[in-house]
Amino acid sequence: MLFHDKNRLANLIQGGIAMKNHTRINQLLTVLLLLCVLFVCMAGTAFAAENVGIAIDLSTLTETYLISDSGEYTFQGSGSYGIKVESGNPTIVLNNASITVGEGSAIDVASGSNATIFVLGDNTIGTTKTESWNEPCGGIFVAEGGTVNITSNGTNNILRAHGTLAAAIGGKYDYDNNESYNAGSINISNVTVYAYTNNFYASAIGAAGEGTCGTINITNAVIYAYGAGDRWTSAPGIGNAWSLLDWSDTIPIVIISDSEVHTFRYNPYSDYIGYLGDESGDTYATGSINCGDGGSVKNSTIYCYTGLTATTTDKTVKYGALGSLLVEDENGNWVCEGEHTYANGVCANCGYKCTHEGGEHTTAIDNGDGTHSFTCSICGEVTEEHSTEKDENKTNCQHGNICDLCGVEYSEPDAHSYNVDGFCEMCSTANPDATMFFIYDGDHKAFNVAEDLVGVSVEYTRILHNTEWNSIYLPFEVPVTEELLDEYEFAYVNDMHSADTDDNGEIDEIEMEIVKIKTGTLHANHPYFIRAKSRTVTEVYLFYEKTTLHATEETTLNCSSIYMDYAIVGSYKRIKGTEFASMPADRYYAISIEGGWWQIPEDSSLYPFRVYLSMTARDGSPVKVSDKAMRSIRIREKGEGTTGIEEITDNRVESTEIYDLQGRKVEVPNKGLYIINGKKVLIK
Repeated sequence: MLFHDKNRLANLIQGGIAMKNHTRINQLLTVLLLLCVLFVCMAGTAFAAENVGIAIDLSTLTETYLISDSGEYTFQGSGSYGIKVESGNPTIVLNNASITVGEGSAIDVASGSNATIFVLGDNTIGTTKTESWNEPCGGIFVAEGGTVNITSNGTNNILRAHGTLAAAIGGKYDYDNNESYNAGSINISNVTVYAYTNNFYASAIGAAGEGTCGTINITNAVIYAYGAGDRWTSAPGIGNAWSLLDWSDTIPIVIISDSEVHTFRYNPYSDYIGYLGDESGDTYATGSINCGDGGSVKNSTIYCYTGLTATTTDKTVKYGALGSLLVEDENGNWVCEGEHTYANGVCANCGYKCTHEGGEHTTAIDNGDGTHSFTCSICGEVTEEHSTEKDENKTNCQHGNICDLCGVEYSEPDAHSYNVDGFCEMCSTANPDATMFFIYDGDHKAFNVAEDLVGVSVEYTRILHNTEWNSIYLPFEVPVTEELLDEYEFAYVNDMHSADTDDNGEIDEIEMEIVKIKTGTLHANHPYFIRAKSRTVTEVYLFYEKTTLHATEETTLNCSSIYMDYAIVGSYKRIKGTEFASMPADRYYAISIEGGWWQIPEDSSLYPFRVYLSMTARDGSPVKVSDKAMRSIRIREKGEGTTGIEEITDNRVESTEIYDLQGRKVEVPNKGLYIINGKKVLIK
């Protein structure tokens, strides 16, 4: 049942009306009274009588609130009396509500009723009783034949439920009379739920005692389910439980989709989802995720814990879109544990795209008319009459014709065309027969040395755009001489730091710690940093005879904090911003021509001989970074203060020394970015 008018309910008269002995007459009078008030206070606005809900302040209740129709009821405030749905299919809105009962259930849904609980804000329902031998109370009891739908408009809304001798949501067990009460169906969607039970006579969500439970359906939700137990016995977070005489031999059907479920068992004897277990080990529990006959988990992650205060998981189990188990591959991607289920070359379960490599009959067939076709024996994808239309996919010295639709290369590459600088004019591959190489940084879209070239001469030229730290990545060694240090500073990365300074769940400070190099050698294919000491020496010129031009390779320096993984990567390729957007890490940064680490936009490019930085959350969750931290990563020299751009200001500034971003002095600045007193300023 959908809650169809949330905004109207939120605008109802505050304070509600306390009701006793809720007969049809009293309810009708209340609705008429509300209508009158609304018409007086909101002239010109019309309401249909059948759509008007009822607002209740829980603090005014003196007994259990009875519902026996299909109306809409909004509960706010705190109270010690629960809600009982005797009949009908009502919508119960909990708006930052707290219900703590002394006996019975906070919310009781009778057999034959289909009740919707719509959650707004942070809500708590439970009991004052904590002893496990009391009569069952607290939480949500839905009788066999009934249904409860717990939902909201987003997982930022929370329901906290607690049961004693009862599931937080589900069945209950009468210890004194050894009577188990079967539970009906439970649907949870688009909401965050914390469910607790205080003993092993009930799971947190599901059955109690020897009773059964209807289907438990969890969709697009975040669930924390805490089972309970003692030294010998443990209940699962979701599933069945144990009675005075025996344990149940049936478990509910559990269907989970598009959700994140954290399930806590008390000790190692029970399942995480499924059966209860005890120390004797003769129950049905196997420490597994058992969703029952007909149950399933799709496109969801199950985090499994042992111990109610556990902060680390025993295991994390991921399921694909079709319900098959996923495993993490060598690249950190979650893919099918078994065979992929392909549709049009893409696994419908895990999203893996077939590369068409390693199978039979994957060679493209040239149709002789500018098209090609092939059938992949792995995924069964058939490509017919594909053609190359993009210029970058046409034959060159790096590759033959490449289909822009499927990526298959189906002709031989052209020969290299070497220039006097020692490199191919098309792809910047080094001529293996050359003895002199001129590298003009900025002229190369790519740079490639296939194998070490020993005893050659190398000339390297680069223009630094400022006196900020810049990255540098070279295929030859550079001795750090006093002459060189007179004009430039060099450094290597030592560590990465990030912090959430305001505890809002977002990283708002990111810092790279570097160490200056005072002597020694800059090694080939290793990330470093360079800074001009003055604006008069921003042209870097390096010349070495009888040196080695090393084979180019991508070197990665890894660094980790408790929460983040960082990778500092040297590159000899021009990488477009759109290519970074499709790469696996969450964030990519590079040092811009203006100085400082900046997130790489899609409309820019990183040129060869540079270094980029990637950042990924270690737990696999999306990286949450504040706007300020995304604008710039600070660079701090070890043992010194912070350097680099922290933030662009937006002020009009009067100064006699104003420079543009190329270091040229400006007498009368127009609108734009300038350097004033060593800081970057945006002048409007």
